[in-house]
Amino acid sequence: MLQYPLLAIGFYCPPECSTAFPPVVFDRRKGFDLENVYLMIHSAYLSQLRPKKKIKQQLETWGFRKHKIWSQWWYGVRVYVAEHEDFVLVGFRGTKTLTQNISNAMFAQVEAEGFAGQAHRGVFDAYLRTRKKIRQLILDHGGGNKPLIFTGHSRGAMMATLFSLDALSLGQKVESVYAFSQPRLGDQQFHDYIQSKIGDRYYRIENKDDIGPQIPPTADESEAIGQLVLGDENQSVENAAKKLIVKLGYTYGVGAGFFLDGDRLVPSSDTESQRKIQLDFWKTFGSEISLKSISSIVSTLSTHIVEHKPSEYICKIEAVMKAGASEYLRKNLDQSN
Repeated sequence: MLQYPLLAIGFYCPPECSTAFPPVVFDRRKGFDLENVYLMIHSAYLSQLRPKKKIKQQLETWGFRKHKIWSQWWYGVRVYVAEHEDFVLVGFRGTKTLTQNISNAMFAQVEAEGFAGQAHRGVFDAYLRTRKKIRQLILDHGGGNKPLIFTGHSRGAMMATLFSLDALSLGQKVESVYAFSQPRLGDQQFHDYIQSKIGDRYYRIENKDDIGPQIPPTADESEAIGQLVLGDENQSVENAAKKLIVKLGYTYGVGAGFFLDGDRLVPSSDTESQRKIQLDFWKTFGSEISLKSISSIVSTLSTHIVEHKPSEYICKIEAVMKAGASEYLRKNLDQSN
């Protein structure tokens, strides 16, 4: 029996840039909705908090009657699974440790075992090695009967996507996937597979100035990106970079994509929109750095890394909410489908 929507009150652990926003109603029946997005970025942010009692306190305030937090340090995975009256929430933490950074740097692709195509080696390996435990956690918290909602930021978004596909392969119901700042996950065949399985309920939200969703760059724009970032004075390095990007073979995201730009959340599902966002990002990035200056590179990277933080996503989504963009979003989502 469908219960009343979740009333999210008492945001105990907001980032410093966040303000005291009124309670929001999470209604999974609405699918993509601005209040749903707001609660899901908080839920993704929640997965990184310490000590664990902060996570417990927040989940209990939101009405989750049972939950479990589990970490596997060696494979760089931290996840919580929480059971509500009529759904199960699965939240994955983004990159916080050295182990996770090493795994993230394993850009070379491997066969996406059990799915189709090729996927990011480091993250897919973490998925395979923690799959048995996380499957059991989901079952222990009602995932065999109740619909599942996955959320995550950055690396956590990649894991959320993989485990949503895993749940479907087991015959479980995946209600939605909220992927914030997700780096590219695989080749065209793998992304086509994702689209065929969860494309209608797979929501990717990206910050316009965030470097995370723009890596690895796509193969079709390797020449343009090499030129934008490295320029004519670094021809040999540029050629090597282009070859590497092509060899990696990454492509654009699928599902319903949106990017945060000021107080707007703009649809960006189609390839042409994503291509423009990618080129604009690398053009700006290239103009900001000087390869002859280490301090310039560090300063530019630091700026874009700040834009990558989940706290920045919370505050930017708040700005969209305050601008009253809900109706705008629904109209544009209808047009993009």
